[in-house]
Amino acid sequence: MAIEWTTSSGSLGTIEERTAFSTTLSATNATSYSLHAGSMPGGIYVTTGGIVKGTPSEVAYNTTSKFVVRATDGTSSSDRTFNITVQGADAPSFTTPAGTLLTLNDGEYVDQTIVATDDDNNILKYYQSAGTLPPGLVFNNQTGRISGIVAPEQVVSDTKVVGWDMNPFDSPSITWDEIYRSQSFSRYYDFKIRVTDGETTTERNFDFYVTSVDEYRGDNTKITADGLYSPKTQYITTDASSNRPPVFTTPSGNIGVFTHENYHIAKIDVTDPDDDLLQQNVNVISYSIIAGTLPPGMTLDTQTGEVFGTISTQIDTEKDYEFTVKITRITVGSLSVSTSRTFSITVRNDRASAVAWATPTELVI
Repeated sequence: MAIEWTTSSGSLGTIEERTAFSTTLSATNATSYSLHAGSMPGGIYVTTGGIVKGTPSEVAYNTTSKFVVRATDGTSSSDRTFNITVQGADAPSFTTPAGTLLTLNDGEYVDQTIVATDDDNNILKYYQSAGTLPPGLVFNNQTGRISGIVAPEQVVSDTKVVGWDMNPFDSPSITWDEIYRSQSFSRYYDFKIRVTDGETTTERNFDFYVTSVDEYRGDNTKITADGLYSPKTQYITTDASSNRPPVFTTPSGNIGVFTHENYHIAKIDVTDPDDDLLQQNVNVISYSIIAGTLPPGMTLDTQTGEVFGTISTQIDTEKDYEFTVKITRITVGSLSVSTSRTFSITVRNDRASAVAWATPTELVI
């Protein structure tokens, strides 16, 4: 008897990679089915009973396989062409949870990385698709890293500056007002990050909550006696200060590998978060070494943070010098604030390794 297909030719569907799949082919009077031509997706096969089944293998992108199945009763046969598309290009997924990444004070250094993965091991790129980062922070599209020093955001309504609009008849002349242009304020910075593998994308919302250290002053109106603090709970300790310390921008650790008997310069950089709020240039920053030692012959410039000098002759092939630098900022009308960081310098004797003894260490005469 004639074999007649009841399953329509063409697509059997679009299926997910690594997900079990099964569908049944049907042809009247057929007793057996087999793959006659073409190729099926990896992991998929057709049984003699006409069942197309299996778990499709991983594919890097959407892949369509075209094949011919033969139905037969042992004497007569009939062929039909089908195709199956396996979806590839898995959408990347975030491993960094949504929501608040950090709660911090303005003037602090941030180094936070948003992490995403891709099952296809494709190269990922990140984009800030919406929202605003705190001022002073930079987003790296290649790595998802957010870094920088959070700059205080000025209270727009606080516009009083020293000059013709300020005199004893307007308001008392106090040191704080003459030094600082304004105060900063606390707020959320909401933003959205999109990650893509070149074919598919995924988005997630994040935020930073930045607290103004001005709220640590006794005359602030944000923290109330009822213990309720809106919009974000802050745990304030007795040592909290409204004075923002300077921030190191030079990472801790080794700042140079130098050769002895040569002149070298290394620079330790800092930034002052209060610069944007200053009406006058009244901040004085100084550097000092509070622990460890510099290589012999080198000196720390207490005003610029440069470590310089001609390194003395060294017998050792290589030697590390570790030291801790303290930076102190003094402002007129404000208490001094400071912070410290540990660095190191490696000094090498380039001639020591070139000398080799020909005489054995134990010479027998």
